[in-house]
Amino acid sequence: MSYLDSENKNLCSGCGACYNACSHNAIVMEEDSEGFLYPHIDNSKCIGCGLCKKVCPYYSDQSNSSHDFQQSCFAVTSMHTEYAMKSATIGLCTMISEKIVEEGGVAFGVKLDESTWRASHIACFNNEDIEKTRNSKYIQSDTNDTFKQVRNYLREGKKVVYVGTPCQVAGLKSYLMKDYKGLLTVDLVCHGTYSYKLLREEVSFWEKKYGCPIFNFRFRSKRNYEWTQGGMINFDYASKRGKVNHIERHGSSSPTYRCYAYSPDGIYYNLRRSCYNCQFRQKNRYGDITIGDAWGNILDKNPQLNNKHNIKYGVSLLLCNTLSSQTVKEMLGNLVSYTPLPREQAFSQAALIPADREIPLMRDKIYNSIGKIDYGELLESFFGHSMDYYQRLFRINVLRQKVKDIIKILILYKKWY
Repeated sequence: MSYLDSENKNLCSGCGACYNACSHNAIVMEEDSEGFLYPHIDNSKCIGCGLCKKVCPYYSDQSNSSHDFQQSCFAVTSMHTEYAMKSATIGLCTMISEKIVEEGGVAFGVKLDESTWRASHIACFNNEDIEKTRNSKYIQSDTNDTFKQVRNYLREGKKVVYVGTPCQVAGLKSYLMKDYKGLLTVDLVCHGTYSYKLLREEVSFWEKKYGCPIFNFRFRSKRNYEWTQGGMINFDYASKRGKVNHIERHGSSSPTYRCYAYSPDGIYYNLRRSCYNCQFRQKNRYGDITIGDAWGNILDKNPQLNNKHNIKYGVSLLLCNTLSSQTVKEMLGNLVSYTPLPREQAFSQAALIPADREIPLMRDKIYNSIGKIDYGELLESFFGHSMDYYQRLFRINVLRQKVKDIIKILILYKKWY
């Protein structure tokens, strides 16, 4: 039974396949009180064809398990720091998108609109467009009518790359109902998503703290800290004299990020309901390729990757899932280098492992507080400390690690000299 039958929010990822498929405009994607999109049928326009349910990825398995292809896994690094500095990791999605566009194709990625703090998929026709889609966004994006656009461009004979979460890629493939030679799909290693309304609460938290509007908000940064330090939210604000100040905070000291990935008990407190029991987290992936950070035990098992450059700029995980993925390695050429990984090692991080998680009680309290209770005060009381406390703790840990590194160097120096 689908969401359209049951209105069970656990059974809808909001991918928009049904909305794109309805030629009678009988389906609209409506936002609920939490800021998540769900499909709703206008019965006055519906002819009862059932196509909306047929294209729902909860009905049809769009994973790559049926493909006669041996999945291959890699840790990927790059010496091109201009890509890495503006990307969550090394910039693989940007590199691939640029190559597709260079060949006259179209790249689809996610843009964050800072006037509304919403994220949405857009079509990119040049590098300037692609630049708008860079860096991670952990809020759920609106796919709008991009599935229709993808089909139209493919029918015109254009190459297309579509980057999205596994559920969005599954929705696109289910909507298309057939394989297209010119389509390359990229699913991201996904922990789940939260709504744009929480991001707006986050923005308000920082604007209240600094007493002015913020801009250039990003979820990841390597400007002041290393990639291995994890998520670093960062933004700018202008002083009364017009001077632009740059702020970087570790994810553990961000109200929303702490609920998302840095809670001390490992529970994600702010995901979309369907994310807690995601049917799209499995080894038979939905995209032709899968891209994410090389977390888990990958760096520990491959000490050659633990060099100064990679620690600073990052190591990506690349899973090649279908025959179409072979073109990616040719496309990237010498932009990157590859370290083959055993499959079990590549799938060592939690975001790639199927999970049936309980929806935490705190989740509803967070979403029900939107616009009613001071967001920062609510989460600071829940976690027991101010967000500044966690930032100080992070800085202390960074300092401790630097001292340890210096001691190691001195010991080696003494040993050899």
